[in-house]
Parts: sequence; C-alpha cells; structure tokens
Amino acid sequence: MVILTDENSSFDSFPIISLEKFLTEKSKQALEEAANSVDYALTNFGAFYLIDHGIEARVLDKVLKDLKTFFLKPVEEKRIYELKDNYRSAVDDLAFSLKKILSTAMGQEENFLEKLTYRAAPMMKANFYPACEKMSKDQPRLAEHTDVVPMTIMLQDDTK
Repeated sequence: MVILTDENSSFDSFPIISLEKFLTEKSKQALEEAANSVDYALTNFGAFYLIDHGIEARVLDKVLKDLKTFFLKPVEEKRIYELKDNYRSAVDDLAFSLKKILSTAMGQEENFLEKLTYRAAPMMKANFYPACEKMSKDQPRLAEHTDVVPMTIMLQDDTK
C-alpha cells in the first residue's frame, strides 16, 4: 500500500509503503501489491519511506542509542569497535524481502536480484550528520553522488 503525505505530489511529499501484508501473508498477491507500490514510488519519487518492515522497535532504538554513544567517543576508541547485535541480521532479512519485491516490480522472477547479488557481501555504514539549524550557500555537506550498491536502506534518527 502506498500512502502519500500530500495529494499534490509536491517536493515535500514522500511515499510511505507498509510491508505488513507482504510479511504476514507471504502470498503471491501480497508480493504483487508490494511490488506495484514500490514501482510507483521509485518511478515517481526515486525513494520511499518503509513502515511495518518487521524490524522490532527495540532493535532500532538500541542501534540508534549505541551509535549515538559511539559517535561521541574519540576516533582512537572508535576504531576498536565491532557491531554485534540483531540490527544487522534484521536489515539483511529486510533487504532479502525487498529484493523479491523489486525483482517483481521489474517484471522479473522473484529471485532475479538475489541471483545477481548473492556473492556481494552486505555492508553497513553508520554516519553521523549533526543537525544544521541554518544552511548557508558555503555550508559543507555531502556532495551529490550515486551509491555504489544496488539498494540503500537508511535508518532515520530524530535529527531534523
């Protein structure tokens, strides 16, 4: 299901997609509906906000808390850490589901993207971008770029 925050499809509107039916029913019809929603969102907006994705709130809250603590540490101390929790495996499972949905949205077999990417090691990057109250023209920022991976899943914190 696609829910738009604004009927006029302005720049501020963003598609919101729920995976609840796909994850609970696991039917061909639920897969097709999810694929149609993703296809619409990517064709018209280039991205979407995912809800009801199956990753428990406690797992998301813990990784955000741990990352916030991590980014406050000195660089020397950061280098010794390794992420060991349920977040990575939960996101890997979500990526597997999204590959099925995207493959179907492209009119391919469910396992099309999985076959193309099965040897690629999934990677996780954690970035910290502090809140910026007022943006100026010469403000340093992340330059426009193309991700080197076929799919990017981002977890948004409460930074505005």
